[in-house]
Amino acid sequence: MLRIALTFLLALTASTIAAQADPSPAKSDAFPKELVATLHSHIERFKRYPSDAAGASGLVLVKFVLDSKGQLLEREIARSSCFPALDRAALTMLEQAVPFPPLLLGPGKDRQELVLPVIFPEPLRRAGITAPPPNAGCKPPVEERKRLEREDREKMLGLRPRP
Repeated sequence: MLRIALTFLLALTASTIAAQADPSPAKSDAFPKELVATLHSHIERFKRYPSDAAGASGLVLVKFVLDSKGQLLEREIARSSCFPALDRAALTMLEQAVPFPPLLLGPGKDRQELVLPVIFPEPLRRAGITAPPPNAGCKPPVEERKRLEREDREKMLGLRPRP
């Protein structure tokens, strides 16, 4: 139950970030949340912690395009974890997940763009192993993360989110 709630929350957060990043009309079409959860769980089966990450953890947002048959047409990192090994592992995970479940797209649509989060939790630390430093100049979006967390809390409490 907790895993389903976490998957739903992650998909909701990713779709909120994606909508704020590019609010074009083509991306604002509603996509069934059940299908997003199905795709996310399908992709998660192919997640492998990279051996060259050396204890790093982080969140990678992957943006990808699928056709109606579940074939991967495009893929890219929408937001980096600041650890190249984790970013590469997220893209590899997408490639290994092909074919995806078929999509029922609306009339006149032959492809669907999605943005989903991939979380690499911190592995159990062995004595003396520490995470490598993130890429120079790559700063996680702390302020944006705090704002989204505040909005989620306000929604759960039934408050109107602040602009």
